[in-house]
Amino acid sequence: VLSSLVESSLRKLYKARVPSAMLLSTTFLFFIATFPSVTSAAHLTYILTSPPLLVERDNFSHLVAHAAGILSFRLNDRGNIGYKGSEDPYAYDGSVVCLDDGSICSLANDEYKITIIGSGDGGGRGRGSGSKEREHYATLDISTFIKEDIARSALCDLITLDLHKYLNSDEEEEDTHDGEQEYILLDVDQLPIFSVASAAAKDDLSDFLSPLSPKILLEKIGPDEVWADDQDIRRAYHYGRVALSCSFQRDTQSCIPSDADVIQAEAFVHPALNSHSNPQRILFLSPNPYLAVREALKYTSVKEVVCVGYDIPLFPQLEQFMGDSYMNDVLNSKKKVSFVHTLAEDYMTEKKKRLEKLYEDEVKAKSEAYQTIISMLTFDAIFIHVPHTNHNGRIENRYKKWLTYDFQVNVRFLLNEWSDDGIVVMNMGKEPGLDGGDKNELETERSEMLRMMYNKGWNYLPIMIYDEPRAAPYDTSFITFFHSMPDSHRRFIRQNAGAITLDLASNLESSDVSKLPTRFYDGTTHKTYQRSSRAWEEWSCR
Repeated sequence: VLSSLVESSLRKLYKARVPSAMLLSTTFLFFIATFPSVTSAAHLTYILTSPPLLVERDNFSHLVAHAAGILSFRLNDRGNIGYKGSEDPYAYDGSVVCLDDGSICSLANDEYKITIIGSGDGGGRGRGSGSKEREHYATLDISTFIKEDIARSALCDLITLDLHKYLNSDEEEEDTHDGEQEYILLDVDQLPIFSVASAAAKDDLSDFLSPLSPKILLEKIGPDEVWADDQDIRRAYHYGRVALSCSFQRDTQSCIPSDADVIQAEAFVHPALNSHSNPQRILFLSPNPYLAVREALKYTSVKEVVCVGYDIPLFPQLEQFMGDSYMNDVLNSKKKVSFVHTLAEDYMTEKKKRLEKLYEDEVKAKSEAYQTIISMLTFDAIFIHVPHTNHNGRIENRYKKWLTYDFQVNVRFLLNEWSDDGIVVMNMGKEPGLDGGDKNELETERSEMLRMMYNKGWNYLPIMIYDEPRAAPYDTSFITFFHSMPDSHRRFIRQNAGAITLDLASNLESSDVSKLPTRFYDGTTHKTYQRSSRAWEEWSCR
């Protein structure tokens, strides 16, 4: 009955000359509606365009069996479930059920369900016969029911890696002139259309992958993934959360950062540095500091920038997939920019020990020679970005350490003691709930850290908190720690927006107020940062 309905629908749609993509979607939706599946831990839909391999067989059972072997292999961590033997670990030992005409094949077990829908090549027709259009598309649909953490990764690998290399080795082929088997590869050179969604993951990557729209995985290394959509908007994800986003320009091989990326970087850097009288050495503790560093380098007084704790695997991915000029301002700067390849806590501890040794002799510590050395180890401004939580709603351990007492002691120690304008800025999470309550682990940890700062007598006074909602989906809350009521705080709270803009023009490399090298930040924007939101007021009263 299903076969007849599908054939009838196809014929009617072909007569109406409906586009192939719409025809395929209609067939696919009908099949899914007829056989509703169990709520899946992860789901993938993949549309194969012009796959030559699919018309070489009487049905799609060979592709379903091959996909099942790969999926079992990956879901079970190279276990023995579903394998015939060690000779071919991807060979699935199970039965595939197909319709008589070969247009739909399916396989299901306790771990997953695989279905492929297309025209087939059975029904007594010879190879290459029948409607040409009906040989051009096939839809592979996979749902997994277990192991949420690895299911999405397994499905991505299946599409982007394994099926790309899939060879038609089930059928005996004549030897080529080289004496080797002649292979037929899947045609996946064009941008594949597929969707990967997970009911378990509630993060930025799942939101991006859920719609059935063109997208492709450019590279995946550990917790880092770089994706592109059909508009060539490229997004880098770190533990499932978007870290960077830009529009790739193929003619110039550059990538233009999104408005949200720029807004976050400007809100992070400029309120502090524009309030500082003479910032020279800047420290960034962040997994992705690149745009923020670019903003800091615009200040004429800045001589050196040090980056620690950056996401090392993502660094070459950005260079390769997000354009040659994406980080040129940082990597080719005439000023000194250092990316320190070590753990942030190790770097901070080592610098603190060196400073403690210099401070042992209080008299010498005040001498000009010692002050020169100390100034080379301390920083005028320290920027810390503790990234938002992963899809499990928890802070990754490497960043959780940045909120501990010992780490914050080191931060306080590396802030220039002899500067009247020392500033620490922390970008972390979003504003609390309207009642001032914390909504997740990151916000709870943030509250505990702030209470610790108040209670330990580190002379952080005052502490200013502001939000930049336009930076969403990135972290939108910024906490600024001033040291002992410095002059920088007085400049931060100035009420004259014009004076703030004039200072910005004089502090940055561009001296023309009408052509500020900032896209969003100016004196008017700064004034919105001078008063905390009602949510933060409620938080402070709890």
